[in-house]
Amino acid sequence: MKEENKFIKRVFPRPALLNEPPKKGRIWILDILIAYLLFTIAEIPISIIIMPVMSSYILNNIDFRVIAPKFDSVTIRGIIDYFKQMFDCVSRIMESFPAWIWLLMLFTFAFITLIVIIFRVKIEKGTLYSLGIKKKGAVKSYALGMLIGFAVLSLAVLFSMLTGELKFAEFCAPTVSNTVYIILFLLGYFVQGMAEEVLCRGFLMTALSRRYSVLTAVLVNSAFFMMMHALNPGINLIAFFDLFLYGVFASLIMIKTDNIWVVSAIHTMWNFTLGNIYGISVSGNAVTPSIMRCISVTSDFGAEGDFGTLIALTIGIAIAALIKPKEKAEQ
Repeated sequence: MKEENKFIKRVFPRPALLNEPPKKGRIWILDILIAYLLFTIAEIPISIIIMPVMSSYILNNIDFRVIAPKFDSVTIRGIIDYFKQMFDCVSRIMESFPAWIWLLMLFTFAFITLIVIIFRVKIEKGTLYSLGIKKKGAVKSYALGMLIGFAVLSLAVLFSMLTGELKFAEFCAPTVSNTVYIILFLLGYFVQGMAEEVLCRGFLMTALSRRYSVLTAVLVNSAFFMMMHALNPGINLIAFFDLFLYGVFASLIMIKTDNIWVVSAIHTMWNFTLGNIYGISVSGNAVTPSIMRCISVTSDFGAEGDFGTLIALTIGIAIAALIKPKEKAEQ
């Protein structure tokens, strides 16, 4: 048992950013509820911006007479079928949104980062460093994260192609519009990647780690990250595993590097490479302008619902587990 504990502590060490004292009287379920509440509060300004735009587009471009669900019978099977049709209807509407709507949505994720920072610094009286945000080496760390994100995602795509889950379709024409959109999506993923990492790894994982083991914090925040995507179009069982493993992978990287910049960059480059380089759906959402186009054969969720991604993330976790953690914090 002692040897096992030593092994766990070596794989899941306690980085310097967890040195701030825990909040008294808080249990793990409260930390999860607070994280969900912060996400919900951030959704208010996001909805104020996004909903009128989406509503206007839907009213002017969608014919509900064609796609509206039809209620056939008052039976369990009929009710299930109705809700399935409704979910398919929502998915089809989301898939029809033009790229600029998805782009606008990415930039509104800045509210999530802002709300989490305000809560940690102003209400909890914590520091930016307790979220993994430190000044020294930020650019270098971000560049490293972008390389890791591109490499791991490309490995996932390669494995998915080898397993027959993905197929290359074509290279997209390098038009001015396409190029501008690709650049803007990279900037948008800078914002979105940072937001999800600040919420899940920066806030929830660090909050849990101050009262429980680092391993517990990693598992819980990874499950929370997984459930954040539970209602995405095309979600499947393998996608749940992939999302959970990504959470574990990102958590390990943050623990070993003692900052959030690396994992934010990994998240950014993962989504950008997936959606705007390889042209694959990002977490089941609509395909956006890209350099090439690949077709997911087995999953409507895209490559993140493939067994190939599961293999790549397992390899990534194994490598991250072997990384020696930073011994000294440099804020």
